[in-house]
Amino acid sequence: RNWIAPMAPVAAFHATGAKRLLGGVTLPAGQTPEQDLDAALDNLFRHPNVAPFVGRQLIQRLVTANPSPAYVERVARVFADDGRGVRGNLAAVVRAILLDPEARAAPTDRSGKLEEPFL
Repeated sequence: RNWIAPMAPVAAFHATGAKRLLGGVTLPAGQTPEQDLDAALDNLFRHPNVAPFVGRQLIQRLVTANPSPAYVERVARVFADDGRGVRGNLAAVVRAILLDPEARAAPTDRSGKLEEPFL
């Protein structure tokens, strides 16, 4: 096994049957590995839990270790739609994180960023 090289789909090892994904989405049988991978990643990207998860992780890394649910929701809304109908625009998400009133307000008992042990 090669643990260093990037992963690559191998058609000989690919299951060609239909596949059921999150949210009841079913991929048709007979697709190539690349088509199945693209469809599966798109399905994950569009899942409603992705926006709050990514938003919370970015807030914790950039601003505060303990963001309020309202802060996470505001950032998740920008992830879901950047104002131009684009989902997942990270430039808009980071802008929303850093310019949010909670990020720019005076420190409170919820504010502050814990250092990661490695740092």
